Parts: sequence; structure tokens; C-alpha cells
Amino acid sequence: MNTLRISFSSFPLLKTLPNSSSLKPAQIAANSAHRRIFVMNSSSKLDSRSSSSSICQVPGLESEEMDRIAEQMFRRYESPSSSSVKRGKGVAIVWFRNDLRVLDNEALYKAWISSEAVLPVYCVDPRLFGSTCYFGFPKTGALRAQFIVECLADLKRNLINRGLNLLIQHGKPEEILPSLAKALGAHTVYAQMETCSEELYVERMVSKGLKTVVLSPTSEKSAKPSSARSPTLQLVWGTTMYHIDDLPFDTNSLPDVYTQFRKSVEAKCAIRDCIRLPALLGPPASIDNWGCVPSLDKLELQPPSVVKGMRFIGGETAALSRIYEYFWKKDLLRIYKETRNGMLGSDYSTKFSPWLASGSISPRLIHEEVKRYEKEREANQSTYWVLFELIWRDYFRFLSVKYGNSLFHIGGPRKVESKWSQDKNLFESWRDGRTGYPLIDANMKELSTTGFMSNRGRQIVCSFLVRDMGIDWRMGAEWFETCLLDYDPCSNYGNWTYGAGVGNDPREDRYFSIPKQAQTYDPEGEYVAYWLPQLRMLPKDKRHFPGKMLYMEQVVPLNFRYIWDMAEDKAAGEGEKKDTVADAAEKKKSPGIFSRLWSGIFRVRGDDFEKRLQHISKEEAAVLARLKRRALTWRRMARNLIVSSVIFEIIAVCYAIITTRTVDMNWKMRAFRVLPMFLLPALSTLAYTTFLSFTRMCDRKDQKTLERLRAERQAKIDELKEKTNYYTTQQLIQRYDSDPAAKAAAATVLASKLGAESGLKVHLGDESNLNVPLGKSNDVELVPAGGGLRNRKQDGPHASEHNQLVVDHYNPEGLAANNGGWLARIAALLVGEDPTQSYALICGNCHMHNGLVKKEDFAFITYYCPHCRALNRSNQSEEQVSGQGSPSDGDSIGAPRSASDPLVLTSNVNAETISEIQDTIKETKSGNEVNDGVKVRTAETT
Repeated sequence: MNTLRISFSSFPLLKTLPNSSSLKPAQIAANSAHRRIFVMNSSSKLDSRSSSSSICQVPGLESEEMDRIAEQMFRRYESPSSSSVKRGKGVAIVWFRNDLRVLDNEALYKAWISSEAVLPVYCVDPRLFGSTCYFGFPKTGALRAQFIVECLADLKRNLINRGLNLLIQHGKPEEILPSLAKALGAHTVYAQMETCSEELYVERMVSKGLKTVVLSPTSEKSAKPSSARSPTLQLVWGTTMYHIDDLPFDTNSLPDVYTQFRKSVEAKCAIRDCIRLPALLGPPASIDNWGCVPSLDKLELQPPSVVKGMRFIGGETAALSRIYEYFWKKDLLRIYKETRNGMLGSDYSTKFSPWLASGSISPRLIHEEVKRYEKEREANQSTYWVLFELIWRDYFRFLSVKYGNSLFHIGGPRKVESKWSQDKNLFESWRDGRTGYPLIDANMKELSTTGFMSNRGRQIVCSFLVRDMGIDWRMGAEWFETCLLDYDPCSNYGNWTYGAGVGNDPREDRYFSIPKQAQTYDPEGEYVAYWLPQLRMLPKDKRHFPGKMLYMEQVVPLNFRYIWDMAEDKAAGEGEKKDTVADAAEKKKSPGIFSRLWSGIFRVRGDDFEKRLQHISKEEAAVLARLKRRALTWRRMARNLIVSSVIFEIIAVCYAIITTRTVDMNWKMRAFRVLPMFLLPALSTLAYTTFLSFTRMCDRKDQKTLERLRAERQAKIDELKEKTNYYTTQQLIQRYDSDPAAKAAAATVLASKLGAESGLKVHLGDESNLNVPLGKSNDVELVPAGGGLRNRKQDGPHASEHNQLVVDHYNPEGLAANNGGWLARIAALLVGEDPTQSYALICGNCHMHNGLVKKEDFAFITYYCPHCRALNRSNQSEEQVSGQGSPSDGDSIGAPRSASDPLVLTSNVNAETISEIQDTIKETKSGNEVNDGVKVRTAETT
């Protein structure tokens, strides 16, 4: 393939600095020495009718200044003296891949220290410009290819300045490197270790090819001609801040939760210092033609044209300049944590990721610069947070070692079985920014234009693709692989599996609500107006949801399951949301005392119960898993202890027999040699007893924790029965109650509701034997009920023949309107239920409020009042109440339930009440089966 020499200086360095008059007052912090600089506040500078576009170069420095800064950084991190270092013999090859840098390059250092001459090589592998695995997108888009070309040009220049050069060859490494090693007699090929399958395959092929090369035993180029017959491939770990050999655990035991990993490495690991290289690395190997940096035309790619947004400059020089610009010149590191979730501009975050992905900069060098900043200027949460994000990057890299190819499979590391759509039209609308949601479209247009997207934007578009569209997450991951400048397989696929719910996210079904994200991170619509100029003419509060008349039709509705979560989170987080980059100084006023009082009385807090129950369930699962692991460990340890004790006892007996056969041995020596026979069993018994006591102590502690969690969960379930609406209660009981009978009863009620809403008749169990108990619990009771309209007419209280007080639902005269009356409305408001859709259950005897029930179910509800133990029932269920009908009545409590009878739930049934019901049933249905009627709690479930 023909090549074209491209120098680093041939790329235009475009710079656009903000006009000071266009900056808003909110964009300037109180301390002028530590101000926030927003290079791209383009929304105040661009007019929607203007054809001009702004380009922001990253880093925003002139080429001469970048060269000067890079040279200073090289001098700071070079070794003090190289004349006294003893070097090896022969030639070593450095195979550059994703480590296109000189500073902190351990592979380059090892090659230099082990040889007389070094040959740096980069192979332009045609497979890097092929197609992705599943959906056939280009593996490397034009934007990233241009960035890599710039990185190669800069690497070549930096190596020349240090006495070497970069050999650029087109072809597969497994063909190029063995031929070079054979021609030069190279004894070793050094390269940076990778972790994903495609890179590992190339490493294996290169190693296999090198084994076919036989070096001449008389060659002086070989470091060890008498022993080394073939060149070797030596891989060096250098992609992470924490070295893989320093981890406090094996990669196969890597924690599946990031927080556990982070706390462990922060407490037990030290970050290694950067590798110091000498100022001169020559001499280079003898090469006639070093090759040229390829052009995009030769790579069969269309040269990109960045006409808007950020334009990243590739190479180590630009990376070092960005560190200087962000840390030292603009002093933005001190506010990184506050601005990192921004979306517009070049300075809301570090923007180190493209250079980290290409290896133009080392994470350890960033760590050292952060520590230098903390020492010379300030250490705060923002300086730590840069390292926090680098640990995330390390975590995804180590996860790829642990899980291998499962990171790329549809089920992810957790092997989740889900049905994903691969609708081409829907995906293309997402890919091209035509979804009808401006926040999604703006992010996707930024990605296709610049090859970059903010961290917040990536989470939002990922959530929209997999949660709202239901599209296969791998389609999004592969499209990001095509477009991103900072594409790294570990971070890219790790983040996509995390967002799709198939990776290492402890929170299931993580969802980013578009309205909430837009309100929080782009409240005035400046970001969407920048990338979608047609929205600039709209009012700021209409830019995110302009409607199809002003923008375009939405391709899919938002996932309804999360709308309520979004509304509750918005209400709960009022006044606490983070400031955006554009409004950093404008704090939202907290609500007044009357607003908080009103919200505290009337706002629904159903989600608090669910979150707490979910937390309790997770804690309980963790305790149970710990008990199970401890039991397995104890059994294994006990077995090993017994087996080893028997073996050592046999050895001790044999030793005693063999060594005491001499007749003239004195008794002290004989006793000493026999002593192990008796000492070993005692020690084994002591060890067994100690381990057993410790295990039982831990088990008792976990059992107490388990009992506490179960008691707390039951208390929460009892509490939510009084405070939440009827069907929400049933849903939470079905999900979190540990009683299987309660789960079955709740499922029955919800299934009946589903059938009523859909127009279908829902029958649970065998229709030929509908009197079989469907569920039993101390909290619920299933009884048959007749049909009829709602009737809240009050009759006088009356008692059964067993002194059981039976009353009708309380309903004062004049309050039988369809809306339930003012008393029901006030009672409903107090517990957060819509009074036009529910009725209050008020005891007909003591007039105490006992919760709410859906309007359509009120006519069929029978329950015992927890305050006075009176049996309350509606007028329609008079013949169904125990003790009110004769044994011969067809609708009495003991009669079999017909297929058309709905199921009725009654609550607050305690043990005394159950006993009374059983006695009543026995009296009224003598000779019949007791369990054919009222369903009381037993140990059985359906």
C-alpha cells in the first residue's frame, strides 16, 4: 500500500476563545484567581440563521507553546543519568500498539536497557479497519483514524528527538515482526499487554511466528547466542494506574461491585512511579526505509471535517499540553467534581480519554501530576475525583481479564437472558439523531461530528436505546466503537453492559429519565440549541420537548414504568440538584416551611417503602449467601482437617514404632519419640473445636442479623398496608413478603384486577373444583362475594349467634354520592389516594378509618376492624357473612364458589379472629368440610 509522509505540523491548529463580553455572570466564580473558563459558551454567540460554526481545539494552545510544554514535561520525567546504566547486547524490537508515547513506557525502557540498539515498530493492521463482529459497522471510523494518524506522527517526531525513529509497516504483525526479528537478529520483541480476545489472538500469532525464527548461534546480535535460539515476545503491563501484579486479589476473584474493588485497592495497593527514560535512547537499528505515516486516503477512509464542536489534536505532545492547560494554566482541577457532568464546552471535564485510549499518555503520569498539584496548590474532592474516574477505567480493564469474551456477548458477564429488538429503522433514528427527543439527538450529532460525547450524554443515550427503545445494546456499543475517539474495548463494552443491566451494576434496571436529565444538566436548553439550531428560536423551557409541529415526531414513547420514579425523584430532590456549568452560581431556593409542611402531609411516599424493602431484600440475600459460603468452607475445612490428622497420626505411629525398637533406649528418649502419637490428636481436636466455635459464633451473628432484617421487613409491610393504596400494597407484598401464602393471595388479587381491566375472566386453580383454597395468610382472607352495585346504606349493628359483631360499612346519610363523600375524600387525601377513585373503609361499629379500597372493589370487601374486632361487610355480601345464613343457603359461607364469583381480600385478621371464624364455620356447616368456605391460614399454599 502506498503511503504518504505526514508531519505533525501539517494539521491546522484552530483556536476559538470565548468573547469575554458574551460570558454570563453565573459563569464566573467568586474567586477571580480560580475562575471557571468555558471556552464554548456558543449558545450566546451563535445565531440560528448564521452559517458560521465554532470549532474549539483541545488543547486550546498554539503549536509552539505545546512543544515547549512537552519538552518541559520530558525533562521532568527523564532519568537523571544514563551513562552509568549497564545495557544488554544485540537488537530489541518495541512493538507499539495502544501505547503511542515515550514517557512512562515500560516496554520501551526494557527494550533500551536489554539491548545495544532499539527498533520501534508500528504495524498498520488491516483488521483494525474491518467490520465489527455482529452488525458490520466499521471498526475504526474516519475521526478516530485521523486521531491515530496524528498520534503516529507525533510519536515518530518524539522518537527522532531522542535518537530513535519509528518504523511504520502495513500488514499483519504476525507476518511483519518475525521477518524483522530474523533480518536484524533481534532477541526480544517487547509490547504492551492487552486483555481482549482480538488483541490476544494477534499476540499468540506473533509469538507463534517468532518461534519459527532461528537465530544464528554465532550471531553477535543475539543477547545470549548460546542459549536463545528464537526471539521471544515479552509483554509488559502498562495500561492501568494500579499494576495488575499489585492487586490484593487474583483477577478471577475480582469483586463484582466497583465500590468494593475501589476500597480494597485504595487501602492495600500503592501506585507505582512513572518509568524514567534517559534523554537519548539511540542508537536506532539499521533500517533503510522507515516508512511514512499513512494518510486516510490510503486507508480507504474519507478525511473527516470537524465543522462544529471540539477538535481533538492527537499525540503525546497534545496530551501533555492538555494536562498543563487543565491543571496549571486554567486551574480547573480544583472544580472538576462540580463541573464534570457538564455537556457543552471543552473545560467541564479533563478530556483525557482520547489520549488514554491511544496510549498517548499514561494514567500513572496523570496520577503524579495530580499529586504534584495537591502538593503545590490544593487537595480537595475534585483532585481525588480525577483519580476516582481513573480507578473506574482500571476496573473495566481488570473485568475484561476476569470475564473474557462474555463482555461482548448479549447476556453480558451476568449471562442475563433478555429479548432485545434489532429494529433497523429505530436504531438508525437513534444513530442519526432523529428520535424526536432533542437531548438524545444533540448527543448523537455531537458524536458523529466530533467523535466525542460527554460522560453524562453517554449514559443518557445508552439508557434511551436499551430501556425506551428496547434495542440490542450491542448495536449501540458497536456504533460507539466506530465513532469514539476514546474507544477502548474494555471501557466501552464495560459501560454498555453496565448501562444495559447485564454487567456489574448492583442497581437493576438503571434508568436515566430524559425530562429529569434535561432539567438537571441542560435546564435552559443551551446544549440542544447548539447542536440543533432550529430550536434556538423557541423559549428555553420548550427546547427539550418542542412537539412534532416545531421539531419532529417522537419515534417511541418514554418507558411508562419509570415516569412515576422520575416524578418522585424530582419532588424528593427539589433544591438539591447540582448546578449546571452555565448556572453554577445560581442556587435554587429551598421550599418554604408551608410548602414542606404541605408536601410532608399530602405527598405520596410509596417509593420510600419500596426502596427500603429492596434494600432489606438485598441485605438478606447477602447474609444468606454468606451463611452458605461459610457452611461450605467449614465442611471443606473439617474434611481436610480430619484427613490430614489421620495421615499425620499414621505417620506419628509409624515413626514411634520404628524409632523405639532399640532395647537399650532410655525412657525419656522413648517418651519423646512416642509423644507425637498423643500430641497430634489433641492439637487436631483443639483446632477443630476452635474452628467450630468461631463458625458458630459467626452463624449466630448472621442469624440475628437475618431475624432483624425479617422483622424490619415485616414491620415495613405492616406499615405500608396502612399508608399506601390498595393495589400498590398488593404489588409490594407479592414482591417482598417472605410469606408464600401472602404472595399467593396478593397475586390472586392482582390477577383478578388484571382480568377486570382487560375484559377477561381470570380464574386461578382448577375450575372444576373452585372451592379449593387458593391462599392462606394471617394477613389476608379470601371469601366469595356476590355481585351488585355499590351500596353504603347503614343498617344497625347485629351480632351472630356466637357473639361475633357483624356490621355494614359505615355511611352516614347524605354522603352516598359517587365520589364517596367529603369524609372519604379527606381520609383519602391523608394517605395520598385519589378520592374519586377510592373509598374509605370506615368501621360501622367504632367509625375508625381502616384504609382505602378501589371503587370497583368496595361492594365486595369484607374485613375485620383491627380496633373493635367487628366484622364489616357491604350490603351485597350479607348472605356471605359467616353466621348470617342457614346451612341450606346456596350462597352461605360454606357453599362452593362459582366460577363467576370474584375474589375478595379482607385484611387485619389475627389469630383470635381466625379461631372465631373456624368456630362459626363448624357451627353453621356441620357435616361439611370446614375449609370449603373461609380460607384461613395453614401451613399449605397453592
